[in-house]
Amino acid sequence: MALPNWHPDAEEIARRRVEGQTGYDLQLRQTFQEDINVVSMTRRDVLLDLDLSPSDCLYRLRREENDAARVIYVHVVDIDLLPEESQTSAFELIRDLSRFRGWDDSWDTLTISKSGDTDVQCVPNAFKLHAIPQSIACGSYPLFDILDLEVITSKKPRVAYVKNGTEQCYLKYARFAFEIQWTTQELGAYHALAQKKSRLAPQLLGYVFEGPNRRIIGFLLEALVGRPANITDEKLCEEALQSLHDLGITHGDPNKENILITDSGPRFIDLEDSVMQPLDNPQAWEAMKNEDLCKMKMHLRRSSDAGCSWS
Repeated sequence: MALPNWHPDAEEIARRRVEGQTGYDLQLRQTFQEDINVVSMTRRDVLLDLDLSPSDCLYRLRREENDAARVIYVHVVDIDLLPEESQTSAFELIRDLSRFRGWDDSWDTLTISKSGDTDVQCVPNAFKLHAIPQSIACGSYPLFDILDLEVITSKKPRVAYVKNGTEQCYLKYARFAFEIQWTTQELGAYHALAQKKSRLAPQLLGYVFEGPNRRIIGFLLEALVGRPANITDEKLCEEALQSLHDLGITHGDPNKENILITDSGPRFIDLEDSVMQPLDNPQAWEAMKNEDLCKMKMHLRRSSDAGCSWS
């Protein structure tokens, strides 16, 4: 697909571009290995995350340049600007994105969209980098650069099992701006539990940031050892959920994969749907607790579940 405002040296740039990789599963295409080894590069782009819809796509990439690495974001507003095989395939994506004029400029975010019938518009920094509000990221927790974390395995979108230099733990983060609300909600629950010295959930180990301004986009949690709950654990789980409610928190999604049975009893994970107790509406709070309990019992009694365990 050739477009008028693609870089005039697009083919050469694409040939010289170091291959990107999807998520944190770093794997080079063997067919391009010779070019990668032979060509001396000062820049390397790696695909980290994507969120594809029928009409557009968000991309999160690692850009390595001048012995430094940073995260950049791309919003392709009109996804048909990219060939279908390039939209989710790491090497082809980097190759085709690099053909757009302005790709090699200095920017943090890039918005690519159609302009008329034949032209393409590339606007740098049209949208802001996302971050958890400073008012939410409170306390004296240590900070970890997300690019310094060693990823052992990716569990599901926004969750990875990582090594932070000294210990293995879980990373939860907002890949894109629309996920900040869930990350913020969950972080608020962990803060509340930490203040009350509760062990009903993993312990918060620190915040995760991107960039020189240390934008906080996620957090690290202790790695729990346990198994998903099942129907034989119903009484234990009911007591644990009641204890969570007594602390003023509903879980919101207490499926059996979100309850780990450990040596110290049930522990709750995935608190992004949690809700704090409203102070001025006791009737609503009672209804929320009852709904939480009914959800948990329903999930425990099912033979299968939609949840996805971290462990």
